[in-house]
Amino acid sequence: MRTRLVRRLALLVAALLLIGAGGPEPIPEARELLGWVRSLADPALEGRASGTPGAERAARLIAQEFRRLGLRPGGDGGSYLQAFQVKGIRASEGSAIEATSDGTVRALQTANVIGMLPGTDPGLAHEAVVVGAHYDHLGRGSQFSLALERTDEIHPGADDNASGTAAVIGLARAFTAVGGARRSLVFVAFSGEELGLLGSTHYVEHPPIPLADTVAMVNLDSVGRMEGRRLFVLGVGSGTGLRALVEEAARGLDVELALREDAFGPADHIPFYSRGRPILFFFTGTHADYHRPTDTWEKVNAQGLRTVVAVAFRTIRALADRPERPAFVRLPDPPGPGLRP
Repeated sequence: MRTRLVRRLALLVAALLLIGAGGPEPIPEARELLGWVRSLADPALEGRASGTPGAERAARLIAQEFRRLGLRPGGDGGSYLQAFQVKGIRASEGSAIEATSDGTVRALQTANVIGMLPGTDPGLAHEAVVVGAHYDHLGRGSQFSLALERTDEIHPGADDNASGTAAVIGLARAFTAVGGARRSLVFVAFSGEELGLLGSTHYVEHPPIPLADTVAMVNLDSVGRMEGRRLFVLGVGSGTGLRALVEEAARGLDVELALREDAFGPADHIPFYSRGRPILFFFTGTHADYHRPTDTWEKVNAQGLRTVVAVAFRTIRALADRPERPAFVRLPDPPGPGLRP
């Protein structure tokens, strides 16, 4: 009898501690995250090159998920889509342009997908944390393929970046499950990243919440191939207190952090950093399937992806809930190239 009472008291104390720490963390299961990766990397979407029907289908899938979660539309005209035009490589390579009969080039339209979760604190809800990942990839290769002998094949882009897009969907689901955060959260799936950060650049030029009120941007790109327990988090020097915040977020999780002060390189956090916003870049490292037709969904480390989402959830929650916001820090340019996304 005494043993049962002790156990019940221990469970009650644990529950109270959980509530005091900000509530439970309803991170989607690994199989659910992998399911989103598989849907986005499906051959039917033909590699999600910006401006193609496959990318349009991917955008609709993401928008449907945001709608199902009850996120507010943050795009054009009360929709989830923030449209813009892109130009790129030849349409025969599955890109964002097509040639007209007279040989001229016609720009095609693509869109970011934006869903918003309003903040719960009247004094902080006007501020936001942006959580983003690009959903576009290379279509049937293009000049950006690293398998030049296979440029006519679909490049499914499971890790780059169906994994990051699945993480954003998972984070949106987790935050809606806990009722949001004190600051507003803006979940964005960017298009046009592979053509030069076009979607994220368009976003910072047309933000649904002013950049001055954007506390930080968290970017998830190629987070599906965790090796061992290692997770790269770059940009911890771009804002005061970010290093300690990420370290605290990883406490108790089965992960080995590899932190870096800067986050220079061609990825969607750069337009935010260039405009004076603190950023964090989650990344699980390069591999031999990068920008090749072999970047397929079954190679994704689903449990590792779930760990990334768990660390990101705690990080974003701290950024969104703490009264103080990180002050931006301009970092010196690195001597060499940054990590590729």
